Amino acid sequence: MSISIIPISRRELLAYRADVKGSIFRQIRELFSRLKEFGFTQKQFAQKIDMDEGQLSRRLRGDYDLQLETLSDLARGLDCRIEVRLVPLASNAAHSVTPASPIKTAVTKFGKLPDSSSGQVAQNDNSTLIDVVAS
Repeated sequence: MSISIIPISRRELLAYRADVKGSIFRQIRELFSRLKEFGFTQKQFAQKIDMDEGQLSRRLRGDYDLQLETLSDLARGLDCRIEVRLVPLASNAAHSVTPASPIKTAVTKFGKLPDSSSGQVAQNDNSTLIDVVAS
């Protein structure tokens, strides 16, 4: 059986990267906003992650395209870690492999994906792709 490969456009890949980073960033900003209500200041946050307060302010405003390392530092400064899971694309979305993606076929057949944290298989419950969770 021959599999035809359809390349994913650069534009689509860039949009996906922005969506992944944006999801993490929104959760960080939301949690920081809630913590401010309890007296946690931007100055304390900056000190906790050894970052200049002005630099932190610019990052929290979204003035920069944040790298994963910075997002990780921000999450850690909020006593959280970033969890990432791979979830198959929706069945009606365009796939890069036709007629059937080997990954989609395996998930359809078994309804499961490997859970990277435990090395075991996790149920495909279509949960959130990325979560910033408290440690």
